[in-house]
Amino acid sequence: MTDASQPHRPDNATVWRHELQAWAQVSGETMRVWIRNGRLPKPSIVISRNRQGWAAGELRRHGVEVA
Repeated sequence: MTDASQPHRPDNATVWRHELQAWAQVSGETMRVWIRNGRLPKPSIVISRNRQGWAAGELRRHGVEVA
């Protein structure tokens, strides 16, 4: 669910892993399990082991609504 007071992220905007983790209120291990089990797609942007992200549109297509 999105908040109408927040602007909608364009499909090509980057959602960093730490942002998604904070939004979902889960640990890093939970994120790894979700990616491994297919609940989340593998990050499409990998700068380093600690800096990974997705395009907002990619997450939406996978069923994750991001503001």
